[in-house]
Amino acid sequence: MKKNTIYITAVAFAMLISCKGEPEAEKESNKMATASFKVEKNPVDTMIIRRGVFQKQLNANGKLRSIKSCDLSFNTSGVISSINYRNGQRVSAGSVIATLATDELDSKAKQLEHTIDKAELDLLDYLIGQGYNTDSIDVISKEVMRVANLRSGLATALSEKEKLASDYKKSKIIAPFSGKVANITLKKGEANRDILCSVIDDSSFDVEFSLLETEMDMVAVGGRVVVVPFNNKEAKFIGEIIEVNPIVNDKGQIMIKGKVKGSNVTMDGMSVRVYVEKSSPNHLIVPKSAVVIRDNMEVLFRYKDGKAMWTYVNILMANNNQYVVTANTERNAELNEGDAIITSGNLNLGDASDVEVKN
Repeated sequence: MKKNTIYITAVAFAMLISCKGEPEAEKESNKMATASFKVEKNPVDTMIIRRGVFQKQLNANGKLRSIKSCDLSFNTSGVISSINYRNGQRVSAGSVIATLATDELDSKAKQLEHTIDKAELDLLDYLIGQGYNTDSIDVISKEVMRVANLRSGLATALSEKEKLASDYKKSKIIAPFSGKVANITLKKGEANRDILCSVIDDSSFDVEFSLLETEMDMVAVGGRVVVVPFNNKEAKFIGEIIEVNPIVNDKGQIMIKGKVKGSNVTMDGMSVRVYVEKSSPNHLIVPKSAVVIRDNMEVLFRYKDGKAMWTYVNILMANNNQYVVTANTERNAELNEGDAIITSGNLNLGDASDVEVKN
């Protein structure tokens, strides 16, 4: 009997402990469930949409052509004694690019010095023989001096000196303007022949491209062009249209020429992408990243009170980086200047998704 009493007491105590612990365990379980179902907010970037000037764009492939270039060669025969520049090096106007050996000219110059000295003495002897005072040559008539120069041989010697100076000049290639040296074809020690090199003025370039005749409403002299090299898409050069050829070719195209400033990445003959731009004012403009596709339609998300509000839009115009948009009224959408729109983190958003703006 005593054993039964002890057993019943123990069971009752265990049940009491179990009942007291159950609410605590249930409370802890509810906390864990709440934590697991906590709403995760999507991080996004936003911007305020404004009306502004949109740059309408056409694009075409083009070529850069140097505005000024010159092929250079010696004007006389000889052996090249020096080439002072390499392809791609910058040269200043008036700099000596290359020279021919002048051994023969140097020898002629020395002989000519003696010839001139002798002729000057012969001229004085002639004048003294004619009774003139050589201390006052300035008062001697021009005719007498002409005859004296001819008889002494001084006139011929001075003419040879002028020719020698010209030959020295022909033995050098001088840069006619500042630019870069290109297309060097000969080496030091080789006999001179044909063109030695070119100099290219790379301070600015023509950009030549063609557009369809149906696109010509975008083109006018003075209009803006943006040039992007294919080999360096980060580089961008702003220029203007300087020429529109008034002929449509057999492909329905019109040749256009623009002008852009040069840089260290632009080269003659370089292939480029050309964007012809025309300003169009008073549009709602968004970055392309703001627009996504939902149900095969264009959508952007407005940001309001921590929610992403699904908004159908129509794209009216596009360029490389931006869209002109309006609200799609057929879908009862609304979009106004001053609305905050989501520009990133929007790829997987749904209507009324919880979002958090990045700092």
